[in-house]
Amino acid sequence: MLKKLKSKYKVLGHVFTTDALPESLHCSPITRLTFVSKHGSSPATIAAMDELGVVSSWSVIELSAHHADKITDLNLNIGARYKLLENF
Repeated sequence: MLKKLKSKYKVLGHVFTTDALPESLHCSPITRLTFVSKHGSSPATIAAMDELGVVSSWSVIELSAHHADKITDLNLNIGARYKLLENF
């Protein structure tokens, strides 16, 4: 099944990491991501749950091509087009 998915879709590595976020709620690996909402032109909201059951809410922001070429956020991988902002 995985081979079928890889042949149909381009599989990419992670583009964002929370390793350098001192205020992050998660102390264990994320096990589930769930879409929460998207209203008009506002950022999409997702929820993340880790192995311990801790849930956090994140806004997904699409970066412009101009901004994506600059490394201004240490949590972004090179070439990333999406940034996550944790909602507190």
